[in-house]
Amino acid sequence: MQRALHYKLLILYIILVLTGHGAFCQDTERPLAPVLDLVTVDPLSGFSTLNWTPGGSADVAGYVIYRYSEGEGIAFDTIYNPYATSYTYTVSYANSFIMEYVIAAIDSSNNTSPLSNPLNTVFSECSLDTCRHEIIIEWNPYRSEPHLVTEYKIYSSVNGSEPTEIGSTGNTENSFTFSDFKTSMTYCFTVSALIEGGRISSSNQACIQTFIPRPPAWINGNYASVSENTSKLSFTYDENSEIRDIRIESSPYRDGPFTPVTTLYSSPFTFSYTDENTEAKPLYYRAAAVNSCSEALVYSNLITAMDLVAERVNESLMLRWSAYYQFNGGLNEYRIYRIEKGTENLIATNNPADTVYLDKLSNFAFTANDDHICYYIEAVEGNNPHTSSYLASSDTVCIYLEPLVWMPNAFTPNGDLVNDEFYPHLSFTPVEFYFIITGRSGIRLFETNSYPGIWDGTAGGEKLRPDVYLWFLRVKSPGGRIIEKNGTVTILKN
Repeated sequence: MQRALHYKLLILYIILVLTGHGAFCQDTERPLAPVLDLVTVDPLSGFSTLNWTPGGSADVAGYVIYRYSEGEGIAFDTIYNPYATSYTYTVSYANSFIMEYVIAAIDSSNNTSPLSNPLNTVFSECSLDTCRHEIIIEWNPYRSEPHLVTEYKIYSSVNGSEPTEIGSTGNTENSFTFSDFKTSMTYCFTVSALIEGGRISSSNQACIQTFIPRPPAWINGNYASVSENTSKLSFTYDENSEIRDIRIESSPYRDGPFTPVTTLYSSPFTFSYTDENTEAKPLYYRAAAVNSCSEALVYSNLITAMDLVAERVNESLMLRWSAYYQFNGGLNEYRIYRIEKGTENLIATNNPADTVYLDKLSNFAFTANDDHICYYIEAVEGNNPHTSSYLASSDTVCIYLEPLVWMPNAFTPNGDLVNDEFYPHLSFTPVEFYFIITGRSGIRLFETNSYPGIWDGTAGGEKLRPDVYLWFLRVKSPGGRIIEKNGTVTILKN
């Protein structure tokens, strides 16, 4: 009887030990750590999937999943399945930033293994460089432990199409430049790390809209007109342009090099600018539409600050000017203006190839009212394909004229309307005037302060006999010059 009881107690003890319920035989042995083989992201959902290999312990009841940060695991889920080798985290954090994970095995006694090796997701981003027409795709490196990364492949989809491979990089590179794209499209990119053993870790999907501001189809240099050593410039550009930053450049040479004068931001489609540093002429200008990197995308035609020179050559004034270059509508003609008595008069037109004009002094020598005569040139555009046609003018150039006084030496005041009067001939309108006629004895026969001082050969209402008479003239020119002259005049018939 006692022997039977002893056997029963022994069997109960063995059962307690084997089931772990014995007070003196609690299981404290930790299972072996699993190996985390792969972490990948579903590009569309952003869910992370983990794949692992069990550590080899016989007693495994499940696995604990951890987020991993700064060497520490933070448990967020447990799988009570000893045969599980994968897990999908159905929160789309991996769409927004890098996720790093570790796992651990647990046994039937709730013993937890050491943490596995850490692995991270691949997080990709993309940016558009509108200046260089490039999309830059960047990503963080995938850990090459325990399995080596061999390369990265980059895939693209356009407006929701199926992804296609667009390139690859070595296992140490973490960026890729893509330039073969069209504007106003949505491009999405994923990066796949190719890992030894045929494993692939995919990144999230990074998307971007390829909006690049449309440059102007054309920029028209309307004109460059010069006034008092400043150049007034005018330009018009395509109203469909989405780029409205315009840089103005200048050069003393048609072929450059050109240097920036100013940049106008958000400029209107027709705009003007005055360049005050234009003493050296001719000066050539152009406008360029520039992008956010200050790179010129479209240039205008050249417009010219013309240089006009006037000089006296014998009995003429010679005008020479630099050719105007280059109206979009072509150069139709040059117009030459003379300024007399404060009034501008068109005195001639030249064909586009002719930049010289001779103005004879006899055309105006006795009509001017100043010691200076002034001119300017106007370049006339032909039919412009983009805008209305324009005019460009040179600076106004004045030349000093020696005041001219010419006195006849005889006249015939006989009433036949031919050479009946005697008076000074001046190349200007005097601001002061004194004119006197005397006989040989010194008796005053005619005196006046009123220009033009016409004498009809009489004194006191009586005709004078043919003879030689004396005259004296004192005038002040508009330029302030005092001129005094005297001489004789002969009455031939009266």
